[in-house]
Amino acid sequence: MKKLYLSHSLNSQTPSYGNHGQFTILQKSSISEGGTCNETGLEFNTHIGTHIDAPYHFDNSGDTLDLLPPEHWFSLFPHLINLSPSPKGTIEFKDLESQLISIPINTDFLIIKTGFGSYRNDSSIYCFQYPVLDPDIPIWLRKNRNLKFIGLDLISFGSKSNREKGRATHSNFLKTREDLGPPILLVEDMKLDELSESPKEVFIFPLRFEKSDGAPCTIIANMN
Repeated sequence: MKKLYLSHSLNSQTPSYGNHGQFTILQKSSISEGGTCNETGLEFNTHIGTHIDAPYHFDNSGDTLDLLPPEHWFSLFPHLINLSPSPKGTIEFKDLESQLISIPINTDFLIIKTGFGSYRNDSSIYCFQYPVLDPDIPIWLRKNRNLKFIGLDLISFGSKSNREKGRATHSNFLKTREDLGPPILLVEDMKLDELSESPKEVFIFPLRFEKSDGAPCTIIANMN
């Protein structure tokens, strides 16, 4: 069975939201410089590279990633949607409604491929000129589907070009609300260039630490 990485490898060129933060690799010990071993240190924000936003990211009473059980990190019913949104625009509910309705009822991971991953090496576009999701989309999904995750090939579900709408979208996905279903975890900055159809299953491996509001992750897909 073919397998794909749906996550980017972290390096010093990894883009970040609004260019706030950097992934830094530090050489702590080197055999070539007389050390007994090679050892690396890392410095980074938890919301960098392919990463997951926990409910706690936008809700003080929400779950942190370390509280979720092991089985939560396996998606057995992922579903792929393809879009072609405009930069700095909004992915409107009305433009996506027919695709949302067609999502199989048992879907647990909705993957949205926008094609913006092709701009990942151009921070002026990838970090600042990408579209944002209409805040009504998470409300519909939480009422009508039972997703654990939603992910896309954008740097964030929020947007520097429309911060108010981005915050509302984040909040509608992540905050606990009695009128909606469970929060949906957000997977941002996914690697989707090789993904052309819905995977058979997806495995997500976040960096696990206490009280995590988010964490970089490795994502592997089994294809049909």
